[in-house]
Amino acid sequence: MNMRQENKLNPEDTRHELEDRSSSLDAESKTILGQTSDASPKNRPISLQAGDTLGKYEIRTKIGQGGMGVVYLGYDPMIEREVAIKVLPPVVAENPEALKRFLAEAKAIGKLNHPNVVAIYDIGYQEELHYIVMELLSGGSLSELNPSEEFWSWQDACRMTSEAAEGLAAAHSVGLVHRDIKPENLMLTQEGLVKVVDFGLSKLTDAANDTREVVTKMGQILGTPQYMSPEQFQCLTVDARSDIYGLGGTLFRLLTNKVPYDECKSIMQMMYAHLEQAPPDPSLFNSNVPEGCKIIIERAMAKSPDDRYQDAGQMALQLKELIFGKIDAPTETEDALKETYRPLKSIVIVEPSKMQSLMLQDKLKKAGVDSVQVFRQASEALQQIEKNAPDVVITAMQLPDIQGIELISQLRKKTLFRQTMFALNSSDSTMEELIEAGQSGTLALVSKKTKPDEILHTIHASTFYAIPQGPLSATIDPSSMRFSIIYDADRIPDTVASLIRRLGLIDLQITTFEDLAAGSNPSGTIDLTLILRTAGDAVKDTRLYTDLLAKVKFDTQTVIAVQVDGEDLTLRAVQSGGFITATRCPLDDARLIRVLQISSK
Repeated sequence: MNMRQENKLNPEDTRHELEDRSSSLDAESKTILGQTSDASPKNRPISLQAGDTLGKYEIRTKIGQGGMGVVYLGYDPMIEREVAIKVLPPVVAENPEALKRFLAEAKAIGKLNHPNVVAIYDIGYQEELHYIVMELLSGGSLSELNPSEEFWSWQDACRMTSEAAEGLAAAHSVGLVHRDIKPENLMLTQEGLVKVVDFGLSKLTDAANDTREVVTKMGQILGTPQYMSPEQFQCLTVDARSDIYGLGGTLFRLLTNKVPYDECKSIMQMMYAHLEQAPPDPSLFNSNVPEGCKIIIERAMAKSPDDRYQDAGQMALQLKELIFGKIDAPTETEDALKETYRPLKSIVIVEPSKMQSLMLQDKLKKAGVDSVQVFRQASEALQQIEKNAPDVVITAMQLPDIQGIELISQLRKKTLFRQTMFALNSSDSTMEELIEAGQSGTLALVSKKTKPDEILHTIHASTFYAIPQGPLSATIDPSSMRFSIIYDADRIPDTVASLIRRLGLIDLQITTFEDLAAGSNPSGTIDLTLILRTAGDAVKDTRLYTDLLAKVKFDTQTVIAVQVDGEDLTLRAVQSGGFITATRCPLDDARLIRVLQISSK
């Protein structure tokens, strides 16, 4: 039965109760905690001053306050780093349920090791003060960074929301529901990575917990009204799908700089809107928003939880598909394509050789990758990542339990891994075997002799991930490099000619497939060779494009196969040094520069 029909709440029945709590929504971030808000006199901040200590930590300054505590900038002298210290006010700690929520937050987040969830370093108690020590996030919250009357580009809004969804998927996997998802609880690292913070209103839903001990009692409303789900307003059972509702409202805010149902002036009006009105349409406030964003918001903010995404990972996947143009989106401009690149944040290595895995792990860490996990066998990796897809999986062919190509095949069958890049580190396998393990996404065959730097080159050239640090960020001079173009038509497409002119590619040699067959090859060493093939009826034939690379017999540093479909250019395959990849990325100025960077290494 539809939840709205079975459990529908008559707004008139609770008008006086809600109006007693608050008569207006003048503070957007106000979080309702049972019968009180964080503005209540009972929640006055504690009086820690600069120079005070908590345990081994030095207090430097107060940096924030929320419904479940005060946050200070602290310093850990043992390892000489700044941290964030969240302190539970004594008056709240005296409440057994509030204390239980606070400690449950620390323990639950402590179970996680995910790049999109704030890391917990320590938990302590001193002089009646309970505190949690967390990583310091210096990039601000998503709400703070958005200037008045402005909004994020739709690509950035979708990317940040998808990263938050991936963090929530990890939290949900350990039985943790956030209950208060909003832009203020999504923080950025200095590199622009989104992390979910403030699980202070969370509810553990692990089956091992006695439901009689659940911290949140029926009859209390927990959350922030602008982003609360209908079931929260109705005091019904809340699960992970309530967080998904909050994500939908958050995406709306990032796209429009307005909260959902912005016109509402009281909690009564806000409650009615969330219960009865259609999900808000972002295109009414931002004409650049594609139809796909509206579709995602409508599903995430469906009134019934059964009509929403059932998994935060599903929402993350659809947001990525929208960015990559796989569902309805506006025509991509050159600037828009550049905005789709995002930091490489998580890599999983499955490698029985301790020496080889350590070398690769060290190189990736130095390149700025947030999370690098190493496993010796496939079963260990499967157990840890089957619900939290990393950006990249690198696996050896010969594993103790199964072959690496079988591991890739198993993961490729899961929808959650459709956007993951898979690299098979093997000198004995073929690209044909790898393609059979998974037709979509980015696949790479990397020789065992390939150095860690070249692994980074592979990712850099073939994906939308940006390497945060290292030589791949260095500028190059395209005019100093030598190029060759091989094509199967009467003339070079105008799109390619325009690309050549914009980048100033001067030293260029042009040939055809017929010339190659006749043994007429470009002279000298070539930095980059572009093979152009008209799409025709082979749009989905990945093997066709990887086979094209083998046709190049002359001396060239890097070869790429490009699908030409009218004015659209798509990079389909790359070969350079010890790797070959099958991919599908728009070939624009930014993408070609990436390829040129690996050609100049």
